[in-house]
Amino acid sequence: MTTNIKGYVDNTTAFKAMRWCNSQGIKIYPVALDKKYSDGKYGKHWCIIEIDRQGIKKKGDKWYTQDKKMYNKIFELYLYFYNRR
Repeated sequence: MTTNIKGYVDNTTAFKAMRWCNSQGIKIYPVALDKKYSDGKYGKHWCIIEIDRQGIKKKGDKWYTQDKKMYNKIFELYLYFYNRR
């Protein structure tokens, strides 16, 4: 169950969900795009999130910067699959 308080995801439950998903062959990770955004001296790549379910890969269409918001979204997706078990 996610706890959304100003974008906060409960990491304890999220890591449990991540372990369960990985044991079931579900992996969720960011994929860097060619486009960069400026963040200080060096630019970082925009990312999309890819879901690999036992070899079947699906890429999202929303772009994320490499920050807490992207990782919270990845945790939310792990929790989604974990709660559907």
